[in-house]
Amino acid sequence: MASISDITEDLINTAVGNDDLNEALFDFQKAIGVDSGDVAARVFAFGWDDEWPDATAVRRREMMDHYIELERLHARSDEDGGEDLVAEAITCSM
Repeated sequence: MASISDITEDLINTAVGNDDLNEALFDFQKAIGVDSGDVAARVFAFGWDDEWPDATAVRRREMMDHYIELERLHARSDEDGGEDLVAEAITCSM
């Protein structure tokens, strides 16, 4: 299970500084104990993956903040059995 409390500014900044989205997310997820890329795939599948390499650091941070929020919802839904929270948040983000 993901340890969302392990997310630090350094982890986020390292991800934001990496031009390779897959590598950035893999390292980030590994550091916080995410064992599946399902949430990231749902977040970045609508064009953000193409946008990432040329995005500014500010834009990448916005994308990461959104992704992190959905990981938090996903972790909470795992505890509460409320997968609808994640699905609703992803739908609203498109």
